[in-house]
Amino acid sequence: MADLNWMANMVLTYEDKELQSKALSAVPIREITEKASRQLRDQQREARDLKRNIEESELYERFYLNELVSWFKNEYFTWVDVRNCKDCNIDMVFIRKYNKFGTTKSPHPYTVEVYECSMCGLNAEFPRYNDAHMLLITKEGRCSEWAQVFTLIVRALGWRARYVYDVTDHEWTEVWSALSKRWIHVDPCEGLVDSPLVYELGWGKELTFVLAVSCDDVQDVTWRYSSNHKSLLARRLPHLEKKYLNSILEIRKRLLANKSPNKRLYILKEVISELAELMIEPKANGQYLGRISGSQAWREARSELGAQSRKGYVWCPLKNEVEQMELVVRYCTSKDIYVRDERGDEGIFFGWNNYTFNSSNIFRKEEKDWKMAYLAKKDENRNGIISWKFDLSESRMLIKTVKIKCHCFVINEGTVRIELESDGFPMIKMENVDYFESSTFENCSTFTMTAYLGDDLKSNWQHSQLFRQPLDSLEFPLIIKLILKPQ
Repeated sequence: MADLNWMANMVLTYEDKELQSKALSAVPIREITEKASRQLRDQQREARDLKRNIEESELYERFYLNELVSWFKNEYFTWVDVRNCKDCNIDMVFIRKYNKFGTTKSPHPYTVEVYECSMCGLNAEFPRYNDAHMLLITKEGRCSEWAQVFTLIVRALGWRARYVYDVTDHEWTEVWSALSKRWIHVDPCEGLVDSPLVYELGWGKELTFVLAVSCDDVQDVTWRYSSNHKSLLARRLPHLEKKYLNSILEIRKRLLANKSPNKRLYILKEVISELAELMIEPKANGQYLGRISGSQAWREARSELGAQSRKGYVWCPLKNEVEQMELVVRYCTSKDIYVRDERGDEGIFFGWNNYTFNSSNIFRKEEKDWKMAYLAKKDENRNGIISWKFDLSESRMLIKTVKIKCHCFVINEGTVRIELESDGFPMIKMENVDYFESSTFENCSTFTMTAYLGDDLKSNWQHSQLFRQPLDSLEFPLIIKLILKPQ
């Protein structure tokens, strides 16, 4: 059973001003603010061009959170599966763990994992600190450490924040949006914002209890993370439900005792409002991917690859796209967003990998010196693969024409091979093309575009790039446009 008292005490340490100051000193606030502001200006300009309204404050908040998560995941914190032997350049093997009950480094109890190199016999330790002071120094860990430090940083930036614990073994953060009056799911390990159903529908988790703890309150928020409340309820053991409820009420009473009467009333009203919200079963609004943090072997051992991780995201036409006989998806590398035409705020999709059908050995690179962004392959010894899929079958529409803008950047031995295919139709293969238009796939209901980076396995990873553009660019180096027609 989760120790809610321990979590409540841990979160209270995040109110320490000295600790918050230390956390803030690591955050590139100016850079994050500039990126979020630039994205908002881009959307304002596009909204004016398309004569549509946008909620600017909420959109900026979302841009800021996305930039904060992106920085934390890609530049600040490091994921640890196992220790690596630097002498032999191989992953070590876990052999044991033991508990430490406070040291001069960290006064809080923590677990230490011990790893051994199978070649040279060297041992290495991985301390699982529960002390934010130490984690700001080590800047490494798994989901618990990531959630602890990210929650602290959010508090230091002035937002209300919760540390969220899923008893099936995962942690993340919730951030209070004063604009939309709700708690927003943020998973720094996955780089996700406001995607609460990902664990159930993407990872394939069977959730039971998800508990959120802040400096003001503690709440059972499991219902926010499930689209099937009936099945969820059947999995919750009554005796555990009673124990958690008693713990929540006890901790809430203790936390409220230190608040002013007005503050207590405000928090209790908020609790009631949230409970009413949690009674409404959330609906899935797309397809969800399996877990991406950690190695594939580690994720597979935890059964968190998810069924969706094998087939990924599929773009399907919406009502207005059917009416206009056109489905257009654009991707901007500098902002790391997809934009779907004519959809206002709802037409913005964050994160290159969240909306691909498949990707392997691909990452997004930002060059701080050259001020460029692009997609490239991670491992030089194998090619990178990325694909996008479209399915019109449920809309009763067919493809008439395919138009693709796909900016490729290759040097020396680098190659970018593009393959276009649809069920039952010949595959089209091209190399290093920037624009393609064809009616070859006319009367098809599905369409997949796949890019292979660096077929020559000896080529440098930088020699084969997709969608390279300046960090301040407003262009879309990928545009996939399907002209539609009725069946």
